[in-house]
Parts: sequence; structure tokens; C-alpha cells
Amino acid sequence: MKFSLNVGELEKHTVDFYFNQWTGNLNINVDGRRVVDDFRMFSQKLTKEYEFPVGTNERHCIRIEKQRKLLLAGFRPQTYRPVRDFVATTFAFLNKQLQHICSNAMRGSTHENALLIVHSLRDKRAG
Repeated sequence: MKFSLNVGELEKHTVDFYFNQWTGNLNINVDGRRVVDDFRMFSQKLTKEYEFPVGTNERHCIRIEKQRKLLLAGFRPQTYRPVRDFVATTFAFLNKQLQHICSNAMRGSTHENALLIVHSLRDKRAG
């Protein structure tokens, strides 16, 4: 499997992913520089995640998830899922939710109730 991703608006980068299903060699390069070099022949996990930063001034977090089948994985198609800025997107969304919940809770409630709501939101995200 081989694919490339273009990342960045002002600071352009190319992420190249290569996985040879027969030999188990996996390489991820950013602008020709190797950031991941792995060997995936025998593993117990069905999903393997590779996370790495891209860029200097315009920073992006890239995660590529490789998912295999349980039996005869070398002979069957595998799923590859690239995700850009997963951390920034998740935290931005949670921060906006948190601000909304806190402002609503503080309008007609006590500070202790607002803290209970914040902790319940954190527990939902962790669980």
C-alpha cells in the first residue's frame, strides 16, 4: 500500500506512506525525511497507530491508523485511516463545549454545581 498526503495551508508538506504487506516493511516520510520505520510481520494488535508532528511554523499532528484482519492478514485487504490535527480538533471542540456548559451553569447556579458539570464532562470523555 502506498499513498501520499499534502498537509498545510501556508507551509506545504508531503507525507508519504508505504507498507509492503508481504515483507512487513512500513515507512512514513515527511518531505523525503523518514519519520517512521517499522516492521509489522507478527503482531497481536489488530490496529496500529502512528503519530507524528509535521511543520515548524504551521504545526499539524498527523495520525495514521493501520487496521488488519484477525486471520490471514497478509492475504487480505487492510484499512488505512489518515487523520490530521486530531488533538487540536478534539481539544478545540471540548474547550468550546466546556465554556458553554460553564457559562450556562454559572448563570443560575453555584460554583460547586459548575465544577460538578465540568468533572462529569471530563469523565464522559475519559470513559
